[in-house]
Amino acid sequence: GLRDRDYPYRKPDNTVRIVGLGDSSIFGWGVDMTETSLHLLEQRLNQQASGTRYEVINFAVPGYNTAIETEVFLKKCLKYDPDLVILHFNTNDYDIPNFMKRPQSYATLRTSFLFDFIYTRCQQRQGKRAEEALAPMVFGPLEETEQLDESPAIPEEYRYMVGKRGFLAAMEKLLIALKKRQIPLLVLIIKPETGTDTFRGRQLALIRQLSQERGFGLLNTYPRYAEYLRQHPERSNEDFWISRTDTHPSALAHEIEAQAFYEFLTTRADVLPLL
Repeated sequence: GLRDRDYPYRKPDNTVRIVGLGDSSIFGWGVDMTETSLHLLEQRLNQQASGTRYEVINFAVPGYNTAIETEVFLKKCLKYDPDLVILHFNTNDYDIPNFMKRPQSYATLRTSFLFDFIYTRCQQRQGKRAEEALAPMVFGPLEETEQLDESPAIPEEYRYMVGKRGFLAAMEKLLIALKKRQIPLLVLIIKPETGTDTFRGRQLALIRQLSQERGFGLLNTYPRYAEYLRQHPERSNEDFWISRTDTHPSALAHEIEAQAFYEFLTTRADVLPLL
């Protein structure tokens, strides 16, 4: 269930384990597994290690939001005895997770998962949405997702996981579980300094406030991208995308983030004391 190699549940001796949570960005949509930021981080840590081995396990899944990522940590990550959690907070993490459908009965031979998959993808290519899918707000104004938990378009049983309140509840649940086990947290965010009058600015301010109040590490890699463009004027923002029509991080973007992870972790003993 991971976009990674297989790891035994039992952690080997003299091993530090880092688990990564997030959606398609940190998952590495559109790039090879060996080009992802988490894989590159593992390589760099082990290149400098002496007597300690580092394992960085990628639990990210495209379309997930913070609520589901918290459940992944509780139900999957803990089995691997992690020493650090890296959580990627994305702009659309207030939204309903992609690919979710309304409850339906699969206890019938008349259901074909293959037909359902092909039909849904054909509908998407035509710009349509499967009728049974939950209505995503990501294609509308981002500001609307802050109060998505109040939207009648979202079934009541799913409202706990969306909107600003849903995100805060998920973070609280994750932070309580981490504190209980004394596992440090590093949150990755990529946002410019735009002030609290913008949606992204409010998200950045919220994460900073949480970081200060709850004591977890925060890494904003946006300045890294800006600095790269200053040093390479022949480049543009499109070099950070996998294509002109798909803004998922390119191999170059993953390399920049891996270096940012590495420098942060090797200079912050309070985040990962074993380094």
